Amino acid sequence: MKKVILALFVLIISTGTLIAQTQIPHHVMDAFKQTHPFANYATWTTEGVNFKVSYFDDSKMQNFKVYDSNDQVNSHTYEVIGNVIPAEITAHYQKMNAIDGSYKVWIVVDKNGNKSYSADYNNVITNFDKSGSIQK
Repeated sequence: MKKVILALFVLIISTGTLIAQTQIPHHVMDAFKQTHPFANYATWTTEGVNFKVSYFDDSKMQNFKVYDSNDQVNSHTYEVIGNVIPAEITAHYQKMNAIDGSYKVWIVVDKNGNKSYSADYNNVITNFDKSGSIQK
């Protein structure tokens, strides 16, 4: 009986590992590892037909990259602080009495190099254009 239980346990574990490995193609993970060999805490998910990785860079800032099945980056979203944040975004949150650190701002770069911003304050996401104006 113990052998049967052990065999079932091994089968479940190996099947789970196989499923997890087949969700994200190795070539996509390899493309990420080549450009980010020191990325910390990389977590992969699927996003439709694309593959999204969340990780922390050397500055301990959060990043998200979305890859297509041809190892091309569709978008790169990365957290920014300080002077990198457009003044218009900072002013927007100051009007809301948001104190430093109570909101997070990310730069979003699409596959064509177009830049915009996204911010999270109290779990409300606001999108801004490249100059920091709210997108409606």
